[in-house]
Amino acid sequence: MSRAWMPLYIGDMLADTMHLNATETGIYIRLIMHAWQHQGCIPDDPEKLRCIAHASAFAWKRYCNVLTFFQKTSNGYTHLRVLRELKRFEEISNKRKAAALQKHTQSQSHSHLRSSFLSSSEPRAKQDNSALKVSETLLAHEAKTRPVSNGGSLATAPLGSALRSPPITETTRSSPASITRAEYDARLEERRQEKKASSNC
Repeated sequence: MSRAWMPLYIGDMLADTMHLNATETGIYIRLIMHAWQHQGCIPDDPEKLRCIAHASAFAWKRYCNVLTFFQKTSNGYTHLRVLRELKRFEEISNKRKAAALQKHTQSQSHSHLRSSFLSSSEPRAKQDNSALKVSETLLAHEAKTRPVSNGGSLATAPLGSALRSPPITETTRSSPASITRAEYDARLEERRQEKKASSNC
Protein backbone atom coordinates (compact mmCIF):
# COMPACT_ATOMS: atom_id res chain seq x y z
CA MET A 1 0.00 0.00 0.00
CA SER A 2 1.13 3.52 -0.76
CA ARG A 3 1.91 5.93 2.08
CA ALA A 4 0.39 8.85 0.18
CA TRP A 5 -2.02 9.39 3.08
CA MET A 6 -1.61 9.36 6.86
CA PRO A 7 -4.32 8.69 9.45
CA LEU A 8 -5.00 11.73 11.61
CA TYR A 9 -7.26 11.26 14.64
CA ILE A 10 -8.61 14.73 15.26
CA GLY A 11 -9.71 14.13 18.84
CA ASP A 12 -6.31 12.78 19.90
CA MET A 13 -4.51 15.48 17.92
CA LEU A 14 -6.42 18.31 19.58
CA ALA A 15 -6.03 16.77 23.02
CA ASP A 16 -2.24 16.42 22.61
CA THR A 17 -1.59 19.84 21.01
CA MET A 18 -4.11 22.05 22.81
CA HIS A 19 -1.26 23.98 24.49
CA LEU A 20 0.55 24.70 21.19
CA ASN A 21 0.12 27.92 19.22
CA ALA A 22 -0.43 28.01 15.44
CA THR A 23 3.30 28.04 14.56
CA GLU A 24 4.13 25.18 16.91
CA THR A 25 1.19 23.15 15.60
CA GLY A 26 2.36 23.65 12.01
CA ILE A 27 5.92 22.61 12.89
CA TYR A 28 4.68 19.55 14.76
CA ILE A 29 2.43 18.40 11.89
CA ARG A 30 5.25 18.74 9.36
CA LEU A 31 7.58 16.70 11.58
CA ILE A 32 5.12 13.82 12.05
CA MET A 33 4.39 13.79 8.30
CA HIS A 34 8.12 13.43 7.65
CA ALA A 35 8.26 10.63 10.25
CA TRP A 36 5.37 8.85 8.49
CA GLN A 37 7.30 8.85 5.21
CA HIS A 38 10.56 7.68 6.87
CA GLN A 39 9.64 4.68 9.06
CA GLY A 40 8.60 6.83 12.01
CA CYS A 41 11.92 8.68 12.31
CA ILE A 42 13.17 12.26 11.89
CA PRO A 43 16.90 13.21 11.80
CA ASP A 44 18.85 14.38 14.83
CA ASP A 45 20.07 17.50 13.06
CA PRO A 46 18.69 20.95 13.99
CA GLU A 47 19.29 22.41 10.54
CA LYS A 48 17.58 19.51 8.76
CA LEU A 49 14.69 19.65 11.23
CA ARG A 50 14.31 23.40 10.61
CA CYS A 51 14.14 22.78 6.87
CA ILE A 52 11.61 19.98 7.33
CA ALA A 53 9.45 22.29 9.47
CA HIS A 54 9.83 25.17 6.95
CA ALA A 55 10.75 27.44 9.83
CA SER A 56 13.22 30.28 10.03
CA ALA A 57 16.29 30.00 12.25
CA PHE A 58 14.67 32.30 14.78
CA ALA A 59 11.34 30.41 14.74
CA TRP A 60 13.03 27.03 15.06
CA LYS A 61 15.17 28.21 17.97
CA ARG A 62 12.04 29.51 19.67
CA TYR A 63 9.73 26.59 18.96
CA CYS A 64 12.05 23.56 18.92
CA ASN A 65 10.29 22.46 22.12
CA VAL A 66 7.93 20.45 19.87
CA LEU A 67 10.64 17.78 19.91
CA THR A 68 9.29 16.77 23.31
CA PHE A 69 6.63 14.78 21.39
CA PHE A 70 9.44 12.59 20.00
CA GLN A 71 11.78 10.09 21.60
CA LYS A 72 15.50 10.35 20.85
CA THR A 73 17.23 7.20 19.59
CA SER A 74 20.54 6.32 17.99
CA ASN A 75 19.00 6.99 14.55
CA GLY A 76 17.41 10.31 15.43
CA TYR A 77 13.93 10.95 16.85
CA THR A 78 10.96 8.62 16.68
CA HIS A 79 7.27 9.16 17.34
CA LEU A 80 5.50 6.32 19.16
CA ARG A 81 2.04 7.03 17.74
CA VAL A 82 3.41 7.20 14.20
CA LEU A 83 5.27 3.90 14.76
CA ARG A 84 2.08 2.25 16.03
CA GLU A 85 0.04 3.49 13.07
CA LEU A 86 2.76 2.35 10.65
CA LYS A 87 2.67 -1.13 12.15
CA ARG A 88 -1.12 -1.26 11.84
CA PHE A 89 -0.84 0.06 8.29
CA GLU A 90 1.60 -2.73 7.33
CA GLU A 91 -0.60 -5.43 8.90
CA ILE A 92 -3.60 -4.29 6.86
CA SER A 93 -1.46 -4.16 3.73
CA ASN A 94 -0.14 -7.69 4.27
CA LYS A 95 -3.66 -9.06 4.84
CA ARG A 96 -4.88 -7.50 1.61
CA LYS A 97 -1.90 -8.85 -0.31
CA ALA A 98 -2.49 -12.35 1.10
CA ALA A 99 -6.19 -12.20 0.19
CA ALA A 100 -5.39 -11.03 -3.34
CA LEU A 101 -2.78 -13.78 -3.76
CA GLN A 102 -5.20 -16.44 -2.50
CA LYS A 103 -7.89 -15.22 -4.90
CA HIS A 104 -5.42 -15.24 -7.80
CA THR A 105 -4.25 -18.76 -6.88
CA GLN A 106 -7.83 -20.06 -6.71
CA SER A 107 -8.62 -18.45 -10.08
CA GLN A 108 -5.58 -20.12 -11.67
CA SER A 109 -6.52 -23.46 -10.08
CA HIS A 110 -10.07 -23.27 -11.45
CA SER A 111 -8.77 -22.35 -14.90
CA HIS A 112 -6.33 -25.29 -14.83
CA LEU A 113 -9.07 -27.72 -13.77
CA ARG A 114 -11.37 -26.46 -16.51
CA SER A 115 -8.63 -26.80 -19.12
CA SER A 116 -7.84 -30.32 -17.91
CA PHE A 117 -11.52 -31.30 -18.05
CA LEU A 118 -11.95 -29.94 -21.57
CA SER A 119 -8.79 -31.64 -22.81
CA SER A 120 -9.86 -34.97 -21.29
CA SER A 121 -13.37 -34.63 -22.75
CA GLU A 122 -12.19 -34.18 -26.34
CA PRO A 123 -10.89 -37.79 -26.82
CA ARG A 124 -14.07 -39.14 -25.20
CA ALA A 125 -16.23 -37.08 -27.57
CA LYS A 126 -14.19 -38.34 -30.52
CA GLN A 127 -14.65 -41.94 -29.33
CA ASP A 128 -18.41 -41.40 -28.96
CA ASN A 129 -18.60 -39.95 -32.47
CA SER A 130 -16.61 -42.88 -33.86
CA ALA A 131 -18.88 -45.37 -32.12
CA LEU A 132 -21.95 -43.56 -33.47
CA LYS A 133 -20.58 -43.68 -37.01
CA VAL A 134 -19.85 -47.41 -36.65
CA SER A 135 -23.40 -48.01 -35.39
CA GLU A 136 -24.88 -46.04 -38.30
CA THR A 137 -22.77 -48.03 -40.76
CA LEU A 138 -23.90 -51.36 -39.26
CA LEU A 139 -27.54 -50.30 -39.33
CA ALA A 140 -27.26 -49.19 -42.95
CA HIS A 141 -25.61 -52.48 -43.89
CA GLU A 142 -28.28 -54.47 -42.05
CA ALA A 143 -31.03 -52.48 -43.80
CA LYS A 144 -29.50 -53.15 -47.21
CA THR A 145 -29.25 -56.90 -46.66
CA ARG A 146 -32.71 -57.36 -45.05
CA PRO A 147 -35.32 -58.98 -47.42
CA VAL A 148 -38.17 -56.83 -48.70
CA SER A 149 -41.74 -57.91 -47.95
CA ASN A 150 -42.57 -58.30 -51.70
CA GLY A 151 -39.89 -60.95 -52.19
CA GLY A 152 -37.16 -58.64 -53.47
CA SER A 153 -33.97 -57.55 -51.82
CA LEU A 154 -33.04 -54.17 -50.41
CA ALA A 155 -29.82 -54.39 -52.38
CA THR A 156 -31.85 -53.85 -55.58
CA ALA A 157 -34.21 -51.20 -54.15
CA PRO A 158 -33.55 -47.58 -53.15
CA LEU A 159 -32.74 -47.18 -49.46
CA GLY A 160 -35.54 -44.68 -48.84
CA SER A 161 -38.19 -46.85 -50.45
CA ALA A 162 -36.90 -49.96 -48.71
CA LEU A 163 -37.26 -48.36 -45.29
CA ARG A 164 -40.82 -47.19 -45.99
CA SER A 165 -43.73 -49.60 -45.51
CA PRO A 166 -45.44 -50.81 -48.72
CA PRO A 167 -48.57 -48.80 -49.64
CA ILE A 168 -51.91 -50.17 -48.50
CA THR A 169 -54.12 -50.81 -51.51
CA GLU A 170 -57.86 -51.36 -51.61
CA THR A 171 -57.23 -55.08 -52.00
CA THR A 172 -55.11 -55.33 -48.88
CA ARG A 173 -57.51 -53.04 -47.02
CA SER A 174 -60.53 -55.29 -47.77
CA SER A 175 -58.84 -58.68 -47.73
CA PRO A 176 -59.59 -60.61 -44.53
CA ALA A 177 -56.28 -62.42 -44.85
CA SER A 178 -54.35 -59.21 -44.51
CA ILE A 179 -55.91 -58.24 -41.17
CA THR A 180 -56.25 -59.99 -37.87
CA ARG A 181 -59.41 -61.45 -36.46
CA ALA A 182 -59.67 -58.69 -33.87
CA GLU A 183 -59.41 -55.99 -36.52
CA TYR A 184 -62.03 -57.75 -38.64
CA ASP A 185 -64.46 -57.93 -35.69
CA ALA A 186 -63.81 -54.28 -34.83
CA ARG A 187 -64.61 -53.15 -38.37
CA LEU A 188 -67.72 -55.30 -38.45
CA GLU A 189 -68.90 -53.75 -35.21
CA GLU A 190 -68.28 -50.26 -36.63
CA ARG A 191 -70.45 -51.05 -39.65
CA ARG A 192 -73.22 -52.32 -37.40
CA GLN A 193 -73.10 -49.15 -35.34
CA GLU A 194 -73.22 -47.02 -38.50
CA LYS A 195 -76.30 -48.91 -39.81
CA LYS A 196 -77.98 -48.60 -36.43
CA ALA A 197 -77.32 -44.86 -36.31
CA SER A 198 -78.67 -44.36 -39.85
CA SER A 199 -81.85 -46.32 -39.07
CA ASN A 200 -82.49 -44.19 -36.01
CA CYS A 201 -82.27 -41.05 -38.13
